[in-house]
Amino acid sequence: MYYNKKLMAEVGLQPPTTFDELYAACKAIREKGYIPLALGNKNRWPGCFYYVYGTARAEEGRKAVLAAAKGTANAFSHSAFATAGELIAKLTSPEVNAFNKGFQGVGTADARRLIMSDKAAMTLMGSWFIARIKGEDEAFLDNLGIAAFPFNREKANSNGGAIVGGTNCAFSISSKSEHPELAKELMKYLTDSTFAAKWAKTGRIPALTGASPEDFSPHTYRAFELMQQASYVQMYFDQLFAPKLGEAHKETVQALFSGEMSPAEVQQRMNEVMKEAR
Repeated sequence: MYYNKKLMAEVGLQPPTTFDELYAACKAIREKGYIPLALGNKNRWPGCFYYVYGTARAEEGRKAVLAAAKGTANAFSHSAFATAGELIAKLTSPEVNAFNKGFQGVGTADARRLIMSDKAAMTLMGSWFIARIKGEDEAFLDNLGIAAFPFNREKANSNGGAIVGGTNCAFSISSKSEHPELAKELMKYLTDSTFAAKWAKTGRIPALTGASPEDFSPHTYRAFELMQQASYVQMYFDQLFAPKLGEAHKETVQALFSGEMSPAEVQQRMNEVMKEAR
């Protein structure tokens, strides 16, 4: 979770640590005339972060996700997925009204500008968010805070502090390459410690060892620390699940954000797609 430090200070808030604190913060921020959570969900995957976190923060969240990833029948009936749906339903309710108007039709760059222009207080995005801001308005980094996504309730979850994420890049060499040896040399360059250090300097977290703390910006290192402190990394559902199920996940979550589906209907539809895909 990234937040505008100046705006949060003006409202008199610290980053929320529980779902209830998140709802209360959104109400307080909206009352002050600001957008609580910036979201650009045009491409569907940004909104899915909330659903994945909602599941990971629920009781037995990891167990539920692993069962779904294995294709277990009716795995989405687990209460962890209900918790995720209820999180989004609450955030999009008129009572909380957490997101910017028209968020389903705008992209991530639009959401980022809301944070940078002091119109929105918080946003949920990957660690590449830091690199994007560094390239667009590096001075704004002084006003950017980073916090862990809130817990269902006071870190009482059996899963501990999961963090949602995935690896950044994967490389392969085509069997039809005309220059396989040169390609191998390039792979060596892209996976050595020198490259890891240079990658960290761009504002991103390298997947390789070799970068020192001084190679990171303070913001990127904070994100790196949150990852190190996590009990496990929960992969994005559209990458973890089989392709048909991953697409259904993005479609149903977008419908949940629009109020076209209820949390229970999302669970039912995912169970149906699971059955169809078997």
